[in-house]
Amino acid sequence: MSLPLFLKPKGYYKILRVGPNKDGGYLVGKKSLVNSKYLISFGIFDDWIFEKDFFKRNGTVKINCYDDVLSASWLFKNIFKFLINFKLNLTIKKIIIFIDYFFIKKKINFIKKKIKSKDLIEISKYKKNIFLKIDIEGSEYRILNDILDIEKNLIGMIIEFHDVDLHLERIENFIKRLKYLKLIHIHPNNYGEINSENIPALLELTFEKDPDLIYDEVHFPNSLDCKNKENSEDIKLKFNKS
Repeated sequence: MSLPLFLKPKGYYKILRVGPNKDGGYLVGKKSLVNSKYLISFGIFDDWIFEKDFFKRNGTVKINCYDDVLSASWLFKNIFKFLINFKLNLTIKKIIIFIDYFFIKKKINFIKKKIKSKDLIEISKYKKNIFLKIDIEGSEYRILNDILDIEKNLIGMIIEFHDVDLHLERIENFIKRLKYLKLIHIHPNNYGEINSENIPALLELTFEKDPDLIYDEVHFPNSLDCKNKENSEDIKLKFNKS
């Protein structure tokens, strides 16, 4: 797998894993996790394990999660859907998620909303030291300019880029225009395909303001990386030499 050099972090930074050891877990800069005052998550579906773990490590952070389908009624419909199809294990899992939704609302604020252009600017108004987590199935490209507009208020960020092979120039332009955040980690999501040029469809990128560099040399995968799709082979990263 060969990726352009703009996607390669400049070194190995102080990072830790937040969330599960599978899909939904990410590597995060330690400094940004500890010093975040707000965690804003775009794209939750029915999985907030990352947000719970983030709060466990930073008990003062205020968490706002945005998703266009998540609600109590939607979660209840999911239980019924699996129940009538006699999928017992999945039904039990959805019941646990449904119950947890009500308990965790004391720590996490859930907002049912589809994120559009300019929403981020309004949501982040009057906020500082924001950690931004984005997994919105391709709509991330619609808000890249908004991220640049509020970048000075961000302390860290995770973006899952979709259809990477189709949007390499847009991703490169975005990264080069960042003034405060630095790319500190990259991980290919093995749920995505690899095209004929060995470019993965899904990439998880982690950024941090003023990251703590441990050493210049960096190797992939990081020992903290985990496969998103557990029963499939992981994707090994290689970068172009120039």
